[in-house]
Amino acid sequence: MEQTLPSLVDCKKYSEKLCKTLEKIIEKIIPIPEEENQIQERILNEFQLIKRELTKFKENYKFERIELHGSAAKGTWLKDQIDLDIFIIFNEPKPKEKLEKMIRDIAKGISFPYEIKHSEHPYLRLKPYNMYPADIVPAFDLGGKKFISATDRTLYHTKFILSKIDKIKANETRLLKKFFKNVEVYGAEIKIQGFSGYSTELLILKFNSMINILEFI
Repeated sequence: MEQTLPSLVDCKKYSEKLCKTLEKIIEKIIPIPEEENQIQERILNEFQLIKRELTKFKENYKFERIELHGSAAKGTWLKDQIDLDIFIIFNEPKPKEKLEKMIRDIAKGISFPYEIKHSEHPYLRLKPYNMYPADIVPAFDLGGKKFISATDRTLYHTKFILSKIDKIKANETRLLKKFFKNVEVYGAEIKIQGFSGYSTELLILKFNSMINILEFI
């Protein structure tokens, strides 16, 4: 039997109505084990499919590896907001122009609908039919000694969260993400300037439950 989420215990000091509301939300956003296994298998299959296509460009651009990151890798995704963060990782710096050329070459050579986007450096948003959307993001892994862009830190964020999170904390993260989404403060992009997925996971590691976090805030 799965453990009760801490928020369903902490809510009791407020009201029964709050607890019942949380129970209804949890039923909608937290998958049962069978459903979660199916989604995780689909995520892995789609990642492997895209990875095979990206590997065609490895010889030309000399990147080191391709990895899955973000909530899809950490098991903190929401059922209505699943996308794949796929990182093309170099072990040495590359000029922005080289990354731009790689992204454009991938866009021309990959068999999925796409959109070229820009942040600190260009990346590719794939929108395959009947598949989860996927962002193809260049990043650099210099052994943690130097970070060229914010995306480089993501590699270490994923390792840290996977070393600390368990199923209960992953589900509490989902609950907190849903709350942040509903009050429109979820997302670190400029137009929102809210909580990133990583900061949400860190808050759960620190405070254990959504209720504790709201009390702290």
